[in-house]
Amino acid sequence: MLDQAHPNAVAEVVSLEALAQLQQLADIGQAEIFHDVLYHGTANMKDAVATRIAPRIVDFLSAEQAGARNALEYAIRIIEEEGGAVFRQQAKDALEETLRDGSLSTGFALSLLAIIDAEAGCRQLLLKTEDLGSAESRQGAIDVFASVFGDRHSGRVPDLVGEQQCVMTTGKT
Repeated sequence: MLDQAHPNAVAEVVSLEALAQLQQLADIGQAEIFHDVLYHGTANMKDAVATRIAPRIVDFLSAEQAGARNALEYAIRIIEEEGGAVFRQQAKDALEETLRDGSLSTGFALSLLAIIDAEAGCRQLLLKTEDLGSAESRQGAIDVFASVFGDRHSGRVPDLVGEQQCVMTTGKT
């Protein structure tokens, strides 16, 4: 495999292509390389992509087209999987900033934040949904929950419960 024979060259080419596709994401609305790297890339490729894009991810988080959202989700998953603590922290900080400035929809930003850091995602989710004093705020909370947890069946949202099984008992034998 080329990646085994020339890991540095492969890492350089793949990471530069990922950055180039990320830079045109707002215009084109898609960046297929992130899907390919996430599902078919080697650890070397994922590490190179995460290292290259994590410091610049904040520049691209405002892309809202459907294809762009998928590419951003794949990019965040690559950073989470192979990026290391520094790069995960950079992505986490960028996502928390989008929650403050509103440059991304709240639900989408929270779902990405939960991928990078489940605890931070839960904390922000609770903060964003604590005001239930009006019909509008209740609807907003419902929309946020639907946005964050609506894709659970597809496996795109991390399982915040982990490996534990939740068992509800009725007390009857």
